[in-house]
Amino acid sequence: MGTQSDDTPAVTLPSAASTTASTTEDPATPSPSAVEPTTEPADDEPTPTPDAAAEGSRSAPFTIGETVGNEDWSVTLGEPTEAWKRVKAENQFNDPPADGFEFYLVPVTATYIGDESGFAWLDLRVKFVGADGVTYEDRCGMIPDDLDDVGELYEGGVAKGNTCVVVPEGAEGLWTLTAGWSDPVFFVAGS
Repeated sequence: MGTQSDDTPAVTLPSAASTTASTTEDPATPSPSAVEPTTEPADDEPTPTPDAAAEGSRSAPFTIGETVGNEDWSVTLGEPTEAWKRVKAENQFNDPPADGFEFYLVPVTATYIGDESGFAWLDLRVKFVGADGVTYEDRCGMIPDDLDDVGELYEGGVAKGNTCVVVPEGAEGLWTLTAGWSDPVFFVAGS
């Protein structure tokens, strides 16, 4: 989403004034090749520290319930819950999850804040990334209060509904939210 920054460190380019000053030589100053290099002991050099992980990344996920957004959407994910009984009650013809898998409903509240209009069911995608690094995104059939049933929204319009993902039984991992063509933002569910 728009709140996520990439892990590339920022680079500050020198200004034109500092570039000009550094390339102008004073005739009284010896050229750089005439100056003997000085060597300082290696143990005096500071050790670089790694950059902190970007908020919402896989290594620094948001917590379910935190609101995130980009230029078009402000979104809050609710606590995921195992939902086969609810999915079965919604439509008796829904197939159960395959052996070793479970259905998880994730409540979504999304406010459209863009300049034009948007569809939550089209723009927003919730997935599960297991501790094994595999992404799971299969849907569960007809579900109660489906986010897909919310129509077009204009600025200030709010979509509330559920999405459902097929997840390996007992799997640990993170949830992701993607808005439009943005990179996914990661979330950890509560304990």
